[in-house]
Amino acid sequence: MSAWGEIARRLNGLQRKYRQVQMEVFIYVLVGSAALVLAVAFLGAHWQSALFVWLWLLLALVGVGVFMFWFWWRFWRPSGSLLHIAQTAELLAPELGTALRSAVDFSTSQRERETNLVEHHFRRTVQELEQTDLESRCRQNNLPY
Repeated sequence: MSAWGEIARRLNGLQRKYRQVQMEVFIYVLVGSAALVLAVAFLGAHWQSALFVWLWLLLALVGVGVFMFWFWWRFWRPSGSLLHIAQTAELLAPELGTALRSAVDFSTSQRERETNLVEHHFRRTVQELEQTDLESRCRQNNLPY
């Protein structure tokens, strides 16, 4: 496997783990919001106000829709690019510096470049990546959700 292939494989593994953590956070927020909505609806039922209950449930349904769209727009959509995952990896492993972001930039740029220099950068980045376990750091660290 080429050096760039190994970098892309590791970044794709981190992307899968990052999305898994994002989904867990999304589920926690959704369950907590549902519990809050039901608690207020039960409070309205206790007050014997049917109009309050139905208006509250309608407002909550619209709120959930807006929240889901916002979550997709803010967190799910940008994490599809390798550059975004490389930036996340820099937050997880500051000792890597900007090596991953540079590797992604080199792989996608259309500029003329020194292929020996780029391949050397790819190999050095792979060596640094072998010493770091990004997937376990994704679980342990606070990520910019």
